[in-house]
Amino acid sequence: LFELISDLPFIHPSEVALVNKVVRLGSYYQSLREFITEQISAVVTWTTSTQATPPHAVQSSGIYLRALAFGIDKVLDSYRHKLVEVEKQCVVDPHLPLSHIQSQFEEFQSLLPSLDATVKQILRNKIH
Repeated sequence: LFELISDLPFIHPSEVALVNKVVRLGSYYQSLREFITEQISAVVTWTTSTQATPPHAVQSSGIYLRALAFGIDKVLDSYRHKLVEVEKQCVVDPHLPLSHIQSQFEEFQSLLPSLDATVKQILRNKIH
């Protein structure tokens, strides 16, 4: 996970905590996007391959994993829309407090870590 350095002299420790909450969401998002990309690229590789048998990467990506990836991608749409919305707010008012920005992402504070943990558990335990 990514985090802001905690001993920066120009930012208060409470602000570091707020920034880190938002940054952690970005880390979870990145991890989920990597999973989605792996699963979707496996579909593309298999369908565009001229080989008689699908490559190894495709064999490890079953229909359930691909369905999960497509479902998670749908869920992440709301996160992406919120990101664009908050970015627009920051452009209009560059003095928005960090607490406002963090509060805009509060609904994702439990969702993204849970999805990421679920994906990691499924892959680690090969429950697919």
